[in-house]
Amino acid sequence: IWQKDDISVYGGFNGTETNRDQRDWVANETILSGDLGTKGTATDNAYCVLTGPYSQTLNNTIANSYVDGIIVQDGYANSTGSDKFGRYGGGFFTESYVNKIEFVNCIFRNNTAVVGGGVNVSSEFLEKEISFTNCKFLGNKARAGAPFDFGTFGKNQQITITGCLIAENEVIDLDGKLGLYGHGGRSMAYDGGNITIGIANTTWANNKDNSSSTDKILLSVHKRFGSGIGIIVLENCIFSNNDHSSNNLSYPKISNNSNFFGRAVNNCLLDNTTDLNSSASLGLIKGDAQFVNSAAGDYSLKATSPAIDKGVQAGLTLPLRDLAGDFRIQGTEIDMGCYEYNPNVSVKEINNTQLTVYPNPTTDGTIHFEEVLSSVTVYDLTGKVVTEANNVSKITIESKGLFLVKSMNQVVFSVAKVIVD
Repeated sequence: IWQKDDISVYGGFNGTETNRDQRDWVANETILSGDLGTKGTATDNAYCVLTGPYSQTLNNTIANSYVDGIIVQDGYANSTGSDKFGRYGGGFFTESYVNKIEFVNCIFRNNTAVVGGGVNVSSEFLEKEISFTNCKFLGNKARAGAPFDFGTFGKNQQITITGCLIAENEVIDLDGKLGLYGHGGRSMAYDGGNITIGIANTTWANNKDNSSSTDKILLSVHKRFGSGIGIIVLENCIFSNNDHSSNNLSYPKISNNSNFFGRAVNNCLLDNTTDLNSSASLGLIKGDAQFVNSAAGDYSLKATSPAIDKGVQAGLTLPLRDLAGDFRIQGTEIDMGCYEYNPNVSVKEINNTQLTVYPNPTTDGTIHFEEVLSSVTVYDLTGKVVTEANNVSKITIESKGLFLVKSMNQVVFSVAKVIVD
């Protein structure tokens, strides 16, 4: 928890780095754990592992916070009563005078709550703008909204989820009370306030509902009480091998509940499109995503997957790399889901070195290398290939801007940033 503005929290260090860019959040796990009581016993764990930025007054509003490379696990929010804290957000919970939080390269795993096992975001005190980029929601449990729960509670909320994996989460009966819905997540415009959710290149897989619930809705979106409006847009996403995947984007049909105003699903792969409760859809594919080994937690794509090259990047702001650290767009277009199919060896599995190029910046677009390189690929900041060549000692970039140059020589990848002005 912190009570100051503009705080950034980074994980992934081993203690020998001299620069933040040298950290490796995959190899050097930075774990915040709620397992505070008897080790391995969940019921005596902390109600909430991470609240992050926290302010009790409007005058001390925390406008911006950034969290990168942190694992949040083993929260257990099963308190009784009506307060949200202690019942909502076993992994991460926010509702105070906090505005914008960015999560990048984070994992929310093995958390349990009444509502929002992995994450809960409430806008009761202040409008919220929360983003998750290249994050994982794994093995979280709740009665409602197992991986995440987003609710306005009177004030506006904007949620962005990009390049994330939402897998193996579960709606459960908890402390004698029946499970509800949302084993793939829940979003609600509650008692006023508008909620806007944009989700791109995210994969839902192996999410379960083994509870006594009668609703069993995978990704639940709805309005309850008040005049709030809900809009959700899904682009380039995958839904595969989830329990009860029919009637997706729906809601419990009880008094005072109603549809989100807008529910758009574009360029997505679903293994079940039965009764998809979308208000607009385009470019849907029905079929098996063909993961490499989902039983072992590998949700990358096989070479035969129908999701390859079937996404649409136009109009989206996406990170340069996918969830595995590979460059986006290996083929003719971006793939659906959080992993880009890469027929070559992964960048994260081999040695990375700094590539020496000159001149840099360059005025005529031509850069030179210290030796002949077996392959060179130039990417713009959207991840699109600008130019590429084999067995060259120089290459020319025809347009101006900032570019990423990736080279390979003797199975060693090197990377450099180049400015053409």
